[in-house]
Amino acid sequence: ASQTIADGVDLLVQLPELAEGRFPDGHTVIVRFPHAASPGEANRLPTGTDADQDSLPDDWELSHGLNPQVATGADGPEGDPDNDGLSNRLEHAFGAAPQAPDLVVTSLTVTADGVHLTYNAIAGRTYAVEERDAFDSGQWRHRTNLLPLPGSGIATVKISLSADAPSRYYRMRLE
Repeated sequence: ASQTIADGVDLLVQLPELAEGRFPDGHTVIVRFPHAASPGEANRLPTGTDADQDSLPDDWELSHGLNPQVATGADGPEGDPDNDGLSNRLEHAFGAAPQAPDLVVTSLTVTADGVHLTYNAIAGRTYAVEERDAFDSGQWRHRTNLLPLPGSGIATVKISLSADAPSRYYRMRLE
């Protein structure tokens, strides 16, 4: 076995309550973790910190593969790394994952001609719309399938109102 002798080791004074090292995700950049000393443990950022001040908590960014030191591009609040039409800011607010496409109904409008569901469509995916008469009970019934769209983005579907039901509840499923 080959061995290498080190010429020297430089040790710097480390301040109390300060950890230095790589992000827990294995990032290559050495950073400081103020008020997050973790002797003998993996580096971590305290819950609630926001190093790049982009309104996304650092622990959430790290847990979803975003760089908490970058406030622009795919890692910033307006980024959309999974191309599902939802910014990282909205993914955080909805409790969704910014690296995985999600189905989110962004608005529901009732007009004289029907119910209009606006949602973030993911290219090539099929959706099912289901309905039931009561909010918290009863079986969901299949209403319609929405054919895949060629591109991702915001889409709207109109569901005609039925005269035989005074109220109706809808949900969408990603097939």
